[in-house]
Amino acid sequence: MDLEIVEFNEVFAETDDDLEFSHTKVITQRNGQIFSATIKSRIQRKEEIDTSRLKMTPIPQEHVYPILPTQAPSSLSVDRSPHPNVAKYFGCHIDERGLIIGLCFKKYNKTLYEMVKGRDTLDAPKCLSSIKAGIEHLHSLGIIHCDINPHNIFLDTSTFVIGDFDSCTFEGDELGMKAGTDGWTNDEFELAQRENDWFGFTKIEEFLSSSKGRK
Repeated sequence: MDLEIVEFNEVFAETDDDLEFSHTKVITQRNGQIFSATIKSRIQRKEEIDTSRLKMTPIPQEHVYPILPTQAPSSLSVDRSPHPNVAKYFGCHIDERGLIIGLCFKKYNKTLYEMVKGRDTLDAPKCLSSIKAGIEHLHSLGIIHCDINPHNIFLDTSTFVIGDFDSCTFEGDELGMKAGTDGWTNDEFELAQRENDWFGFTKIEEFLSSSKGRK
């Protein structure tokens, strides 16, 4: 089976109170094994990535797929606690080994990051208000997203929703390997606390503020 690119994200580092591009992080998989790799250049489309040149590091399965019994985030379900600024959650995908290998959410066409880089029309105050409302709703359920960044904010018609919950956990839990995206989280965080998400929210504020031409 060929190497499949699962996702890629740009990583930023803070320099002189400003965010600067550091590298692109790439997640791949082959035959159920997940790998991570880094690329020094910026990537717009996954077709630009030459997988034959990636230096891949295997990610232990226990850091990716939780073993049952475990508690999938059922409190995000449409039936129990829907919210217009949280991605619609339908359930989880469990394989024959009893591993949760995926969470099933509504598919959205564009991320906040793609909108900003594509210079799409964007109402920044409305966007931030939507993200804030979504974070507050998650926190009211005792859930910490742990990876608030522009790649995980999606456009849903005329509003924005928080998605990508592979790092989320319950408030007070210890943070594991998937404790946010470099450049968008504080490396000193050890527990899932509300300040984790508000740190990411502040970074998004800075990201939008540094993008010119926004109303």
